[in-house]
Amino acid sequence: MNLINSKERLTQMAKEMIRKDFEVFRVQDRLYEFFKDAEFFSHHNDEFLSVQHAVELAFGKTIKAVDETLWGFICDCSVALAFDYKTGSQNILWNIKLNASTLADLIFRASEKDDVVSSTQDFLNGFIKKYPHLELKQARKYLTEVSIEKEFVNEGNGMGCPALL
Repeated sequence: MNLINSKERLTQMAKEMIRKDFEVFRVQDRLYEFFKDAEFFSHHNDEFLSVQHAVELAFGKTIKAVDETLWGFICDCSVALAFDYKTGSQNILWNIKLNASTLADLIFRASEKDDVVSSTQDFLNGFIKKYPHLELKQARKYLTEVSIEKEFVNEGNGMGCPALL
C-alpha cells in the first residue's frame, strides 16, 4: 500500500495543514488588535486554504464540485474554531491542535457518507456535539429542517405525503 495515498495519511496531512492555518490566524488576529487595518495575505481568501484542500482530499473532487451547503457549513465551523482559541483552555496551542484535528476528522468522516444530506448532517451533528458552546444558528436550523423532512417522508406512504387514514 502506498503510504501517501492512504486515507489515514491524507487525514493526518489535513490535520497538520489546518493546525498551521489556525496558528497563523491566531497570530494575525492578535496583530490586528494592535494594527487594525493591516493586510496579511496576498489573496484575501487564503486564510483557510488548508480547509479547502482538506475537503478536496477527503471528497476527491475540486471545491467547486462539492455541495455548496456542506462547504458553507464547513467554512462557518472553521471560522468559529479559529476564534475558539479565545475561549479555550490555558494551553492555546494544544487547543488549536485539538480543534484542527477534530475538524479534519469530521470532514473525512462526512466524505464517507453516501449522499450530501447525510454528509452534511454527520458533519454538523459531530461538530455541535463536540462544540456545543459555539453558536451556529444556521446549522441547527438546517438540522431541524432535514429532520422534519425525513419525519414527514417516513410517516407518509413513501411518496413524501402523509398516509391517508
